[in-house]
Amino acid sequence: MEQGNNASSFNEIGNDDHLVNDILKQYTRHWKWFLIVIVMAVVAAHIYLRYTTAIYSTQATILLKDEKGNSGFSELSALEDLGIFFGGSGSKLSDQLAILNSRRLMEGVVSELHLNISYFAEGQVKTVETYNAPVIVSDIENQKFADFEGVYTLRIINNGAGSFRLKRNNNSETSTHKYGDIIDSDFGKFNVLPRSGDGSGDWDEVVVQIVSIKKAALFYAGQITATPKGKNTNVIQLTTQSPVGIKSRDILNSLVRQYNLDAKNDKNQVALNTANFIANRLTIISEELDSVETTKETFKKDNRLTDIPAEATIAVESSNALKSRILDVSTQIALAQDLEDYINSNTTALLPSNLGVLGGGLSSQVDAYNALILQRNDLLISSTEENPVVQTIDSELSQIRNTIQSGLSNERSALEITERELRGQERVYASKIATVPTLEKAARGIVRQQEIKEELYLYLLKKREETAISLAINTPNAKVIDEAITSPSPVSPKRGLIKLIAAIIGFLFVLIIIYVRSLLDIKLHSRSDVERLTKTPILGELPFVDGEGNHIIEQYDRSILAESFRILRTNLDYFTRSKEGKKRNVVYVTSTIKGEGKTFVAFNLSLTLASTGKKVLLIGGDIRNPQVHRYMDLKTANIGLSEYMYDDSVAPEDIITNESVNGQKFDVVLSGRIPPNPAELFMNSRYDKLIERVSELYDYVVVDTAPTMQVTDTLLISQYADVTIFVTRAEFTQKRLLQYSQDLYKEGKLKNMTYVVNGVKSNNFGYGAKYGYGYGNEEVGLWRKIKDFLSGKS
Repeated sequence: MEQGNNASSFNEIGNDDHLVNDILKQYTRHWKWFLIVIVMAVVAAHIYLRYTTAIYSTQATILLKDEKGNSGFSELSALEDLGIFFGGSGSKLSDQLAILNSRRLMEGVVSELHLNISYFAEGQVKTVETYNAPVIVSDIENQKFADFEGVYTLRIINNGAGSFRLKRNNNSETSTHKYGDIIDSDFGKFNVLPRSGDGSGDWDEVVVQIVSIKKAALFYAGQITATPKGKNTNVIQLTTQSPVGIKSRDILNSLVRQYNLDAKNDKNQVALNTANFIANRLTIISEELDSVETTKETFKKDNRLTDIPAEATIAVESSNALKSRILDVSTQIALAQDLEDYINSNTTALLPSNLGVLGGGLSSQVDAYNALILQRNDLLISSTEENPVVQTIDSELSQIRNTIQSGLSNERSALEITERELRGQERVYASKIATVPTLEKAARGIVRQQEIKEELYLYLLKKREETAISLAINTPNAKVIDEAITSPSPVSPKRGLIKLIAAIIGFLFVLIIIYVRSLLDIKLHSRSDVERLTKTPILGELPFVDGEGNHIIEQYDRSILAESFRILRTNLDYFTRSKEGKKRNVVYVTSTIKGEGKTFVAFNLSLTLASTGKKVLLIGGDIRNPQVHRYMDLKTANIGLSEYMYDDSVAPEDIITNESVNGQKFDVVLSGRIPPNPAELFMNSRYDKLIERVSELYDYVVVDTAPTMQVTDTLLISQYADVTIFVTRAEFTQKRLLQYSQDLYKEGKLKNMTYVVNGVKSNNFGYGAKYGYGYGNEEVGLWRKIKDFLSGKS
């Protein structure tokens, strides 16, 4: 028992040292499945990527400018002529981002590029969009194309020779047409033109999808993202993603053009209204100036005036300063009166903002009024006057208009007061000119009116030129920093990432399967399973042998099976060494249930012991199901153990036969005929006398006994054993059955018990498989290893 205790201590240390390795081995022994499933997952991912449409990212970068070419909107109140950044509190960059993402701008892009008409090429697996299709569908009735709802599908099939066949909305019927023919449809008239040549190139079929411009604009507007590149910057990055890079580039470039065109139109609205106002005033002033000059001419003719009397020279020179001031005030009064009349007669028109005759407060009110007019006009494009926002703007316009009118009235009143004061002073000086004839006074009045009209006329001509210049040099609102460019590699799907995820999923799939299988697994697989479930020493493990048959060890056998039994023999020597001069050579071989290989172990163990020159006796102790005779091609009718225990006249020498198997000689006691009362036979004294005698005559007595759980025979004779080898079988013995053998051992029903694990597959085999039983054997070649791997033997 001392040797058994040493082996048990050794097992405990081994369990602690190899616990992690055993857990890892549970998974690493299935490395082939990991490899196969991971490869299959990566191949599946590759096939998925092969037929998945790649999405490319296209980007463009623009800079939003003010009218002076500066980037930034720090002084938004000065940007009067841009027509975009109006408002009392100033405009924000987010407003421009909203404009760039608006459906209204995108409708212009769709109309310019005909994006409501898409072309596709159908393959065997997937359909891909093509931007430069061999044919072009051109709409004849633009309004019907714009208002068409739904999706209309056309299939254009190449006939060659300048003609094609047409299928509509997946209809099986086709019609034949020539390129350029006008074709009627539900969405209007259209024709089909070849992109180049006569259209009879190397193509078979093109699928065309037609939607309304509004629907297409809504879709493409959702694909555009406009974001500032950093804080406190007016650099905008436009991004879109599409499987067709050239199409995305055209969309972004066209969007920038539409944005600049829209901004230019907004800028020109105030300038155009100002130019119209100046033109109208110039016509009126020109007529008034012509009338004054005619009156002066008539007055001089009627009164025969040629020169001013010299006597009035001094007085006139004294009042020149007052006249100059009166002239300025009169000009301002006239402009204020005209502007007030214009406001009263035009309630929804833009007001002139650069006449220069108003104070700073009124000028800012005019700017705010014009900004609201522009905002109201933009809203009326997509809504009605009943819109709450429009009504709110109308209310604000009414308030600002009242404020402007009130301000103009106050301004004019102040100017009139100033004029009256100046004229009063003028009358003081005039009274001093007593000698000036009345006619000269009248002439001066006419000249003064002429000068006023001339001054106003020249002022308006100057403003007209300034307005014309502002229209001529109107610059784009957005400067293109980087034109649209498409990324060389797709942004979706991520090929490397998807393959990595597929490999991880494949790995986890096998890992989970193995884990679940281990949770549901109830059978032993290797030596480590026995070590984890019991502290009883393990004598050894035996490899799984392919094929059918008895698998008897041959002489000079160098196989893994033979080496395993040799190790078993060496380990058994520690348990059977004599103790206190008493031989310990009776070895029982048993198992829990039938089929675990106890007879196989007993027979080959006997051969292995006999090969060392020892005198060995093998007893077939399983008299209910004899199996030993099969390994020697003997008949069960031979006299054996059952006859000896039943008939007192049968001597031990009568049942012992000498056999030679594969050159190894040893003695055998067969089981004999199957008796009707096996248990009663073992309870008589014949068996113990036999064991007592043969243990003295032989070096080893190996007894193949019956399974302990199924019958009681082994337990009846267990006290005669020196060592009990309990055979378990990998992939066959259930783990819970080990508890039964442990209970027998703890209760003392089995003496000096040790385990043998039989039928262990190579991937679960212990040290022998790792470091190689069959030392000295011929090295297996690479081709043989590959064949073994493919056949599942490795």
